Amino acid sequence: MCLRERPEIRGQNRTHRLGRDGEPELLLHDDVGGYSWNVPKTGWLNVGTGTMNAKQVRQAWAHARAHFKGHLPPDAGAHLEKAKGHAYYLFDPAHLERCEGDGAFLVGDALGLAQPITAEGILPAVISGRLAADAILAGDPASYRQRLRSHPVLQDYDLYYRLRMAGSRLKERASGRRSPIGPPAFVTTLLNAAVARGFGWMFAGRPVAGRRAWQRFLGARS
Repeated sequence: MCLRERPEIRGQNRTHRLGRDGEPELLLHDDVGGYSWNVPKTGWLNVGTGTMNAKQVRQAWAHARAHFKGHLPPDAGAHLEKAKGHAYYLFDPAHLERCEGDGAFLVGDALGLAQPITAEGILPAVISGRLAADAILAGDPASYRQRLRSHPVLQDYDLYYRLRMAGSRLKERASGRRSPIGPPAFVTTLLNAAVARGFGWMFAGRPVAGRRAWQRFLGARS
């Protein structure tokens, strides 16, 4: 959802934003199944919610609006009531199998290359577009698939995907064995801090340290 700033309320928007410069604001969902954002832009506010499970998006959006309420212009509520969204695929190594054929190439969201945890799609769109162009210029369209597989960023995405799948399996196994008491408060605090730092680290696009060791541990192919 993008809110256009009218000139008469632009000053109000600056007043309601966080920090001196209106820093972007991310709200991580408690189940790490998505996040919401409030990102100031030149003449715009970009406010939205994303979840891995489409059935959870309405509840998450309501929570995000309540959280961001004091950080948005007073008349933003009416616009947010009319917000619409769409779904797209996150990275899955299986998507690479259909990246090209009959002279056609799929890149970015069309191929389902968005980062499998943060859902960021601009970087993989740029990378895949350049790799498709390289394959065409080399006169070897079939090499596009291997170029995708061997790119370090997409190898990191492959690792994130496998970690996410492993986490989902562990969560399913533990769902029937949870203690009603829950972990101590300090453990929850440490875990939340680790998740927040890890999320920021992934958003920064930093390479995964020890990728090959992780791949061997998860049984992934390099």
